[in-house]
Parts: sequence; structure tokens; C-alpha cells
Amino acid sequence: FEEPIHEVHIDYSFAVGRFEVTQAEWRAVMGNSVSYYKGDSLPVEQVTWNEAKMFVDRLSAKSGQIYRLLSEAEGEYVARAGTTSRYIWGNEFLATKVAVGEQTETVGSYVPNAFGLYDMHGNVSEWTEDCWNPHYVGAPNDGSAWTIGECEYHIVRGSNYFSKANDQYVAHRRLGVAFNRSQQEGLRVARTLSP
Repeated sequence: FEEPIHEVHIDYSFAVGRFEVTQAEWRAVMGNSVSYYKGDSLPVEQVTWNEAKMFVDRLSAKSGQIYRLLSEAEGEYVARAGTTSRYIWGNEFLATKVAVGEQTETVGSYVPNAFGLYDMHGNVSEWTEDCWNPHYVGAPNDGSAWTIGECEYHIVRGSNYFSKANDQYVAHRRLGVAFNRSQQEGLRVARTLSP
């Protein structure tokens, strides 16, 4: 699903959360708890795409800043942080560098990537703005979300605590059902800084 390899030019600046949204942050904005695993510093999970969109809308209203989900291209760009390797640390999978196992772990428990972002492998997979397309033929090349395709489904980027070792690579993407609740799916927020 990660082909063909294509060039993307992002000519705007944007900020992205250093961590996946935690359960404490989710509760502060949404007023409820949806996660199966409990803990303020654990990433929120069991979040549907529709709820992720509602979260960024409410966060925007509360903060006065415009928050959003990452596009798929932005998600890979920030995960890679300038690397071209299979993982942020190289081409060999190292289970000691990633939150994998029976459940989620406290965000930021493992080393960050070169951009200072945590949990780019493991913990929870992250919803993106993009509709599902099974390949990159016709994908935008400007960093924007691909909002045509099978839009009852959306792209979920990255691996999670339950992913097998061969699914932990940076470019990993899969189809997610917009209304589906999964213990492996959460979100990370972004904000455009300059057009």
C-alpha cells in the first residue's frame, strides 16, 4: 500500500504534537474517557476518526488556535525526520526502542526521533485526514490531505503496541473505518503556522 514512491514538497510550516494525545488531554477537551487502557499519561485510544475530528474542532474552539489532523504526507515526513531508513534508528527492528507488547505505555517512554517527536513507532497508530486510497497514484504532491477516494475509510499511519515487528516500519499505512473503535488507534494533532 506504500507505492509508488513519490516526491512531496511541503512549502509551508506546521507544528505537530511531540506526543500522541493523552487520556488527560482528551478528557480536558471532550469531557469523557473512551480508552480501554486507563492512565492519564497513556495515549488515548478507541478513538474513531469522527471523534478525532471532533477533538481537533473542540480544541481549536477552546484554544483560539486552529488544530487539525496531520495529512498522510505530513505524518510520514514528521515520522521520518530526515531519515530514509525503515525505522527512525536504522534498518533493523529493535523492540527495546518502541512501545510494543500487551498494551499502551506512557507517552514519551522511548527515545524521540530527530525532530523530538515521540512514539513514531508503537503505542497507537494515528488517524490522518486522508481518505483511503490503496496506492499513491494521483496523490497530492504538496503535503495536503487526499480528500477524494473511499472516504468512509481513512488512512491510519504508523504502527502500534500490537503491531508485528514487520509492520513497525515508518512508512506503514492501513485502512481505518471512520466509525470504528480500536484499542490500537489514537491521534496526534497539528497546526499550520504559515501558508
